[in-house]
Amino acid sequence: MAGTHPDVTLVATDQLTIGVDQTRGLVLGAAMSPSRRRWQVIVVEDADRMTEGAANVLLKAIEEPAPRTVWILCAPSSQDMLPRSCPAADTSPCAPRPPTRSPTP
Repeated sequence: MAGTHPDVTLVATDQLTIGVDQTRGLVLGAAMSPSRRRWQVIVVEDADRMTEGAANVLLKAIEEPAPRTVWILCAPSSQDMLPRSCPAADTSPCAPRPPTRSPTP
């Protein structure tokens, strides 16, 4: 679904960090109303790669969220996140699905 629905934004990086400029762009986009549905969802993969400045920009958006916006920050563990980036956030540990096995004949 990522990349195909206008109200879902997936952020992934090949870089070592996610910087302030990229995060500001996300926050500005989050201020817009959803275009097709009631909610917009922003998923940040590797949120643990945010610089301290980027985390501070995001913190402001999370503390005073835009209406009908959901932020999903993904990291290997909550300990990998900068402490200020999600002080009041709900955490939901997710484990990768085990590989499916074909039934044996």
